[in-house]
Amino acid sequence: MSLAAEVAFEQGLTERQLSHESIRQALKRLGVGWKRAKTWITSPDPHYARKKSGATA
Repeated sequence: MSLAAEVAFEQGLTERQLSHESIRQALKRLGVGWKRAKTWITSPDPHYARKKSGATA
């Protein structure tokens, strides 16, 4: 959010440099939310899903 504040100021979207907290509160008021992306482990093995679930056959 600090980067968003910095870019907003550099591009003239805000008259002064905002804090990351100001950006967070504005997004919250607008109903915007997000979570950090999770890292998903996958495999090229065609039987990966079956092996991962523990199914045996």
